[in-house]
Amino acid sequence: MVEATVLEQLLPLMPYMVRAIYEWLLDNGLTPYLLVDVAFVGVQVPNEHAKDNKMILNVHPSAVNKLRIGNDAIECQMRFNGVVRQIFVPIAAILALYSQENGAGLVFSDSDRALTAAQIQKDTQKEAEARSAEMTLTLFRNKTKIKK
Repeated sequence: MVEATVLEQLLPLMPYMVRAIYEWLLDNGLTPYLLVDVAFVGVQVPNEHAKDNKMILNVHPSAVNKLRIGNDAIECQMRFNGVVRQIFVPIAAILALYSQENGAGLVFSDSDRALTAAQIQKDTQKEAEARSAEMTLTLFRNKTKIKK
């Protein structure tokens, strides 16, 4: 077994698993359902449709618009009672991805989700630091140009 500290240095595995299971379900002619922890920080779904802080989303291409399964989140547009809503689900908020028809799919453990959240947070901090350094460099360059 690989130590958690080693895994935290790698890109998160969970988004790759989500994309793979999603494609596998579609390739088998199944309807992918996403079970989401709506209490997770950053989740943007119509909470009035949640039950016990969980919500099931049909993410079949015919049920969503502008679907993006990124390394940090799943984003799309869905209709709820005829109203188009923007959906944002951090990858670590996904409890399971499975087929409506037979339940085939994958359930993510709490430890998988916690590790993914830690990895994404670390990556986000690195990106913010890089952007900050880039901005400082740009400001420095701009000041240098003004002085000339």
